[in-house]
Amino acid sequence: MSKESFVNEVCCMDAVTLAKKIRSKQLSPVEVVDAVITRMEKLEPYLHAFCTPTVELARKKAKQIEKKIMAGSEVGPLAGVPVGIKDLICTKDIRTVSGSIAYKDFVPEEDDVSVERLKNAGAIILGKTVTSLAFLYILIDQVKTKVSFSFLIGRNLTGRSIR
Repeated sequence: MSKESFVNEVCCMDAVTLAKKIRSKQLSPVEVVDAVITRMEKLEPYLHAFCTPTVELARKKAKQIEKKIMAGSEVGPLAGVPVGIKDLICTKDIRTVSGSIAYKDFVPEEDDVSVERLKNAGAIILGKTVTSLAFLYILIDQVKTKVSFSFLIGRNLTGRSIR
């Protein structure tokens, strides 16, 4: 199987399948994270999905989980499964911008409870995903021109109308 085929196969698997294959040693957490990072690096220039990628941290965590699995130690139900965390959610020691320039340097000292639970389950954080407001800042920065926000009146930036 070619590397591209492997990357495509891994990236199309759901979390339950990935977790089972990792626990049964059919897939290595390092292989999975590397495959997802390969896909991320290929598509990120077009999608702008991650505002704060944590590639090296993800690779380090994957190696730790792989050691535990190979040693026969107990691992969580999501061991080795890569996840992205919305940038509105606090992550210890990882920048959390919350879509606002005012928070461009904010690094929380503790995890949100949801992140804590994901980490305890063995999930691997790939980075922080862009929020709607952060996307607007990126768009404005790239366009470098005046933008009319009149189309936003009465709209929720996540795509659902406010009623």
